[in-house]
Amino acid sequence: MIQKVKLEFGTGPLVVGTITRRDWLPSGGHKIDYTCDIVEIRLDQIGLETSGWRDDIKVIEEAGIPVLVTLRLVAEGGAWARPDLERLPFLASALEEASCIDVEYLSETRIPLCAMAKGLGKPVIVSYHNFERTPALSELEDILGQIRESSSVAIPKITTMVLRPEDVVTLENLLGRNQRAPLCVMGMGDLGTQTRVLFPSLGSCLTYGYLDAPSAPGQLPAARLKELIAGGPRPPGAV
Repeated sequence: MIQKVKLEFGTGPLVVGTITRRDWLPSGGHKIDYTCDIVEIRLDQIGLETSGWRDDIKVIEEAGIPVLVTLRLVAEGGAWARPDLERLPFLASALEEASCIDVEYLSETRIPLCAMAKGLGKPVIVSYHNFERTPALSELEDILGQIRESSSVAIPKITTMVLRPEDVVTLENLLGRNQRAPLCVMGMGDLGTQTRVLFPSLGSCLTYGYLDAPSAPGQLPAARLKELIAGGPRPPGAV
């Protein structure tokens, strides 16, 4: 059995590869040959009725790839339509096996899950999504500050819809002015795709691609992201 890898942020950009289909999990027959640094299992898309998802986490982790588990709310672009707090036992259970979980900034589960993670010595991705627009820099910095103040284990993830080139500048400024601790910043949509390639070179600790199918607007294949990041910064039209 291969020892699990301890997940560390801040030593360089990591590519997250998202899985939304059961047949891409070990229990669905997929070989563990994922081209990414972290595997994100989207439990809200795969479905909690899928038997053995905890075993899938164990198998991937034991193969040396950290697992991030996400059970995303409908209001945050996911498929979990039940009450927020009903996710708590599932995410707590996932936290016992996985290297990391994701919980939304506005979720009622954020504080208790961060407390559990701290006890286990694990990080939590605390995510803010805005699918309508990119708020002003001051608003984003206020949200970022609240995430960081809420828990020492929180890794902020700020993701907004990019509607104009100025939005990219806003996100770049957010990233550039707030790197005293690990931070993930990305843009969504066609204009936001470039940020998934460029921002890792500017200090974003994570960037997200997909392994089976896109789970967010403007998302690229994880393998392609790794190639582009390895090749260094490119102009917007090159992605």
